[in-house]
Amino acid sequence: MFNGCNVGLEIGERAIACRISEKCSAQAPIEIASTINVMEFTSCNLDDEDLGQTNQDQITNFGINYPEVNDDFNAGDKFSAEIEFTNNYNPGEPTEYTAEAFIVNIVDYSEITSKSEAIAADYLEDIELTISNISIPQSLNSSEYELNIKVYETGSEDVLCISKGVMIEINEFEEPETFLPEAEEEGLPVQQDSQQEGSQGSQNQFNQPQDSNIRSDYNEQNSSGKALIIIVIIGAVLLLAIVAYIIIRGRMKRGRGLEVPKFNDKDPLEGMNSRKYILTPANENKIKDYIRTSKSNGVNDKEIKNSLLSAGWSEEDINKFL
Repeated sequence: MFNGCNVGLEIGERAIACRISEKCSAQAPIEIASTINVMEFTSCNLDDEDLGQTNQDQITNFGINYPEVNDDFNAGDKFSAEIEFTNNYNPGEPTEYTAEAFIVNIVDYSEITSKSEAIAADYLEDIELTISNISIPQSLNSSEYELNIKVYETGSEDVLCISKGVMIEINEFEEPETFLPEAEEEGLPVQQDSQQEGSQGSQNQFNQPQDSNIRSDYNEQNSSGKALIIIVIIGAVLLLAIVAYIIIRGRMKRGRGLEVPKFNDKDPLEGMNSRKYILTPANENKIKDYIRTSKSNGVNDKEIKNSLLSAGWSEEDINKFL
């Protein structure tokens, strides 16, 4: 038995050979050739003492937050795995890490599918990482599988690596059911057997009127539905027109709601401007209240000014308070 044979880092089919030297036997040298399939390791190692980790003290608090043990998935689904860890490696500069997720057959530990993500972590940084879009093949049978996740220094997996696994349930893929529309009436045509050819002609004559009746009912229902949609649209347009009319009327009324103060013959400024009233404190409050109320109702300055001018207020006073 030969122990500790190094298969190298190349993934795929590899050739191996066992040779019996002439020095060890009286007969001629013998060579036995075979092939092996080299797969990527879904965990960091399989040592009895440090299962799944290499220099584990450099990556701490490593855990799988999702999925949890025995979570259910369906073949053909996609899901994301969420992990966390703390980088205790290489003080002074970021470390490039690769996180890989593998779905593994627990019978022979062969890899079914995998997905990886890369991330840079500063010294003592707490990392939360999501490995997205892990695809479950549709061909999987309903069974228990293992999700292995390993985190390692990119390009130096043999130096720094840690891994864990969680068992998940995968259900067999089921084709979605298709449903044919059900007939509203009994007596639809029944598919005839090849042995009933003699009566097929008369049976078809019986079925044809029923087929036309069904199509006629469908067309009537379709026309009724379209008419209902048109009525709803017309009603909505009329309702919008009524609302717009009410809003416009309200704004026009607000413009006429402010009375012009009565002319005071004793106004000392009458000959100096076009104003025909005295701007007393009471009148100031009126115009201020009107402007404030109009703005709170969404009326713009131009509309407010036009309404006040129409009511007889002077542009000078309007500009003063507007």
